[in-house]
Amino acid sequence: MNSSATKTMLRRVIVTAASLGIASVSLSAQTKPAPAKPMEMDHGKMEMQEPATGWKELDAFHELMAASWHPASGKNDLAPAKAKAADMAKAAKMWADSKAPKGCDTPKIKEALTKVNGSTQEYAALVAKGSDDATIKSKLGAIHDTFEVVEMGCKPEKTPAK
Repeated sequence: MNSSATKTMLRRVIVTAASLGIASVSLSAQTKPAPAKPMEMDHGKMEMQEPATGWKELDAFHELMAASWHPASGKNDLAPAKAKAADMAKAAKMWADSKAPKGCDTPKIKEALTKVNGSTQEYAALVAKGSDDATIKSKLGAIHDTFEVVEMGCKPEKTPAK
């Protein structure tokens, strides 16, 4: 649209606005909207509405892992990870002792789950004895990576809706 056409269009908008009783109208053909901010998620404040995988013990551990790992990895905030360490250890033990649903009961998943459980027990002990932040974050990151092996490999069969 050329400059003359733009001015004509703006005059029409102003006249229309005035006839409708609108006191002022601010329009500019050259104004660009502000860039949208990327959406940030605070996983620490998220609540699981229903089990994501159908393996309730995996989902319980995942909720604690997400609430610990995301602040630690994204903001270098280890407070939630330290506060949840004992609960993560309990959840890992309950998960390791649970029966895997069909589709998740594979040697690879069992091996990874055993590693997650052992590493989480070690992690909770490191936190309890007051280990340095770098050690705690490194251990948590290793647990997270092994957890993802289970999460990505676990494909429980869905039960049809009734």
